[in-house]
Amino acid sequence: VNQHNKTLKKLEGDISANLSALEAIRKDWKGRKEFWENWAKMPEIERVKGNYADAFGEVNRIIATLLKEIENIYKNYALIQKQVASLLEKNNAYLRSVEKSLADNRGRLLDRKISLFHKDFYASLRDTSLLPQFRRDMIPSFRQVDVGGAKIPSRFILGAQLLLALVIGLLILFKREKLAEMEEWRFIWEHPWATGCFSAIGLLSFLYTGLLPIWRLIQWQIMGFSASGMLSSFLRDRSKILVIHFLASFFVLTIILHMTSFPEPLFRLYLAAVTLGAVIGFSLLLFYRIRREPEHQWDGFSWLLRIGILLASISFVAQCIGYETLAVVLLLTPIVSLFTVLFAFLGIKLVDGGLTVLFAHFPLPKTMFFESLRRDLNQRFHFISHVVIIGFAILYILRGWMGKNTVADAWAAVLHLSFTVASIRVSVKNALLMVLFIYLSFTVSELMQLFLDRELFPKRKMERGMRDLIKKMVHYGLITFGFLWAMSIFGIDLRNFAVLAGAVSIGIGFGLQNIVNNFVSGLILLFERPITVGDVVVLQGQWGTVRRIGLRSTIVESLDRSEIVVPNSQLVSEPFVNWTLSNSTARCSITVGVAYGTD
Repeated sequence: VNQHNKTLKKLEGDISANLSALEAIRKDWKGRKEFWENWAKMPEIERVKGNYADAFGEVNRIIATLLKEIENIYKNYALIQKQVASLLEKNNAYLRSVEKSLADNRGRLLDRKISLFHKDFYASLRDTSLLPQFRRDMIPSFRQVDVGGAKIPSRFILGAQLLLALVIGLLILFKREKLAEMEEWRFIWEHPWATGCFSAIGLLSFLYTGLLPIWRLIQWQIMGFSASGMLSSFLRDRSKILVIHFLASFFVLTIILHMTSFPEPLFRLYLAAVTLGAVIGFSLLLFYRIRREPEHQWDGFSWLLRIGILLASISFVAQCIGYETLAVVLLLTPIVSLFTVLFAFLGIKLVDGGLTVLFAHFPLPKTMFFESLRRDLNQRFHFISHVVIIGFAILYILRGWMGKNTVADAWAAVLHLSFTVASIRVSVKNALLMVLFIYLSFTVSELMQLFLDRELFPKRKMERGMRDLIKKMVHYGLITFGFLWAMSIFGIDLRNFAVLAGAVSIGIGFGLQNIVNNFVSGLILLFERPITVGDVVVLQGQWGTVRRIGLRSTIVESLDRSEIVVPNSQLVSEPFVNWTLSNSTARCSITVGVAYGTD
């Protein structure tokens, strides 16, 4: 229904644009008609008009015909627009009813139906219309839903998925010997076709619009078992592999029965049998695992088995006494959450490998700057991909536990979470934007420093102190700009910083003098440059080399390679010896003892 609405809204927008264009054309021709009529009434034209009566009549006739045709087209478009608006209204009404039904169903988590031991339940099993009704409902449940507005036909997406899976599988087979040398790629070269299928479905499935239910189910099944195959390379324990395959098979079979409108009494019996089998199977597996390997009785997998036994037991009891919805939620939601975590783990592994290969072979100039940029971007894209995949996985898990229809609904619910602090409305959306802008300011700052250090400074032949000064000023300037921008997005009026400055002044008066003193002294050292990184200095009788000048302190490395942290205020207020301030030549006196009587 949402896709229908998107299609209708797009159509409505196109119609409105065409109506606006027609209105402009109609005004233009009306203007031409008025111009022609006024021109024909001029005295000079009146005297010769009789000689060109046919021409004047033809022009008037053409303009009238055009205006009439434009009017007819305009009326047709207006009629279509009215029909589209009516369809939109009906769709929205239907959508509201669907959303209300879904909300009602979520609210019936603790609604109780008849028990599995009740006589009415057994009477429903003897109903001879169950299987015929199932056969009638099964075919419509797999029909294609024509939602319209598909930007890419499904057959093209399917072809692209098959081609991508084939290419990835063949590339892995072609590079198998090289990949086998790296243990971290074991899950890929052991399962090339599973990797290809998982990657193709994961990368291109979002392009589908109104996907045929049976094909959606097949894709889920392929992706689930492909992931199970790849995970077997990480899970050396056969019991873990067995549990993963069991959960994947149960989930796919349950979805099949749900999509085919499997009769409710039989579906309840199926769930009760599976949960009872899971309780027995997990209990035996845990018992033999602890008996065979006592040191693993409290590891992560053993805890997962215990949680599985608990959830399956509660689900079985709930199903037996009539809480069917609760039983289904306790079964399917944890399984979906578990496989979401596993899919995210595989996705991170695959994306990391893809990014490593991409940046290793991406054509960039062979200069120091671009080589450093390649490494920096590789690390940043790894970090960003991890955040995106983990964030999507968390949202997908929240979708199930929060009872939302889609990931977009869960995302919208999270973004709208907010609270008020001192008349400032703090929302998750603004907080995320603030973090994003601060991260971008740090990223731009580091890239700018990289460019200056690798590309600009070597050509200018600047001394070390000036380079450090420029880099730090660029860094702190960009960070300050990003911070102020983030604060404005967060909803904090920049005029309030005057109040903040007053609070800082009070803080300085109560005990921050040393910190502020060191900060100001750091700025003095950067601008006046009495010392620079690499200088040989003598502090309180100890020789050392300046390694880093920060805003609060300076790091000096002594001759025995120990690091001395010196507050900047000490370097500004107390004397010290700088042997290389204006000359790189230094002198060191060494006392040599000799025996008495030596010539």
